[in-house]
Amino acid sequence: MKSKIFMLIIGFLLLFTVTAMATTYTETGDAGQTMSTAQQILGSGSLDTIYGSLAGDAWDSPDADMYLIRLAGGAFTADTLGSTVFDPMLHLYDTSGTRVLFNDDHYSLQAYITSSSLPADDYYLAISWFATGYNFTQASDWTPASYAGETPYQINLQGASFVSVPEPTTFILFGAGLAGVGFLRRRMRK
Repeated sequence: MKSKIFMLIIGFLLLFTVTAMATTYTETGDAGQTMSTAQQILGSGSLDTIYGSLAGDAWDSPDADMYLIRLAGGAFTADTLGSTVFDPMLHLYDTSGTRVLFNDDHYSLQAYITSSSLPADDYYLAISWFATGYNFTQASDWTPASYAGETPYQINLQGASFVSVPEPTTFILFGAGLAGVGFLRRRMRK
């Protein structure tokens, strides 16, 4: 009887340890335009798509959004295929603020950046209108401004992940495991 209860508890815990890993992220509010105001994409698992919107328009008040993401190292790609933003640009900066990848018009007017040799680390991924500074080789070159109007975009990613933070589920499972071990020890002493 005890072994059946034990197996039932183990099965129950295993059932709830399988969680769906989110693969998309949607911009919250307005992602910042600088490294200090960039939106941190926290979580765990692979990151396949970022959804957001650029404010203003390409000519009068061009916007940019910047995100902190994690790259696994090795192959990485990002593109804006599927976006409604007219002629976006993608920029990838390392944590020192130096631009390591950039593209404007790869697929017609959509942006595409790729590398097969980036080291694993945190990076800043930025999307901007085409009229927002071709020469931003340093993240510090961005000039924040306020805008009106929104145009949605989609950034498709491969080789990227969320910036890691422990999920509440991890703490709950760890606590449940400790409680289970304590319970079993107590039962075995009696």
